[in-house]
Amino acid sequence: MASSEVPSNIVNIAGPLVVGYILNSILFGVLLLQVYMYYMSFPNDRLVLKALVYGCFVLDTAQTIMNISDAFSIFGTGFGDMQNLRKMHLAGLSVPIITGLTSCAVQNFYAYQLYIISNSKVLSLLIVSVSFIQCTGAMVQGVYAFKVNNLATLQSKTFIECTIWLAGSALCDIIIAVSMTYYLVKSDRGLRRTHAVIRKLIRLTIETGSATATVATVDCILFLTIQQYPYHTVPARCLGKLYSNTLMAILNSRMRIPGGREDPEIFSSSTGSGGLSNESGRHGNPWATVDLRFASLASVRRRELASSFSRSSPNTYTDEFGGNLSVSGGGGVDVTDGIHVRKETWSQSVPVSALMANHKGRISRTVREASSTNDTRSIL
Repeated sequence: MASSEVPSNIVNIAGPLVVGYILNSILFGVLLLQVYMYYMSFPNDRLVLKALVYGCFVLDTAQTIMNISDAFSIFGTGFGDMQNLRKMHLAGLSVPIITGLTSCAVQNFYAYQLYIISNSKVLSLLIVSVSFIQCTGAMVQGVYAFKVNNLATLQSKTFIECTIWLAGSALCDIIIAVSMTYYLVKSDRGLRRTHAVIRKLIRLTIETGSATATVATVDCILFLTIQQYPYHTVPARCLGKLYSNTLMAILNSRMRIPGGREDPEIFSSSTGSGGLSNESGRHGNPWATVDLRFASLASVRRRELASSFSRSSPNTYTDEFGGNLSVSGGGGVDVTDGIHVRKETWSQSVPVSALMANHKGRISRTVREASSTNDTRSIL
């Protein structure tokens, strides 16, 4: 039985909650698929990267469970009870706190990658600082949500805290998107394969960064301008899942699906004969991947060390794109193209001479995939 009369504008009160719960569940389904694809495709990623992925997934799973519990309490056991509709239930924990933690983790990941490609401590510290400020605002907002426990008056009583959370999150995303795009464009040296990879990364950065920044901005505008109805809860309930999905989109962009619609330049070999990655895709793992790993400080040191070697080294050859190909004794080929150093490995016999257009003699050897991939590689 309803504890009070249902108002005529009930759709403006309950509607945003319903839409928010539905969109949150849809985004969780997308995230579940992306995490599964990551689990199947990248078992050898660094531990810290796996911790970030599965940590965000655990937080989003807990958020989804709490949303289902709240939805059942409001529209199930408490259906028609206006006082129950206006209660916060578990929303103080599921929306601001979990979203703030997820966004902070993802933004710090981008800050670290920006430090790798730009070597700018000031920029990275700026992003980290803004990220922790918005996360703190989200934490305080969540505490006050439990204290107020009234959806109708929450916006007026937590105006400052929620503004810091949402505006800070949008600002941080904009800084990341602009900075990442700038440094990726600056790193492009015109080499065919690296140009294709950088172009793909720029597109992903703009798409994912603008998506989270737009949703956070819309959430902030709705929160500041419309306080009579909880319209802002729709983007607020989607924001955490959106951060996790954009992170997974960046990580899973390394995966290649044979016969897919990716840019062929990214996966083609220097000889133009179809690409070594295509062979590994046809004869090996159907979820074939390009061996691009997210950077660590060790990869930066290795890049600086590699650039100091002379091109006249007997084990170093020049490819047709102006890069260096060094035959390693550990079962792979170290490729230095002026932007990053990575180890490319294949599971079948590969003529090394196919990678050395300017080398006169034909050299072939069987290069097998290394049993250990503890070395870190750079994607940028």
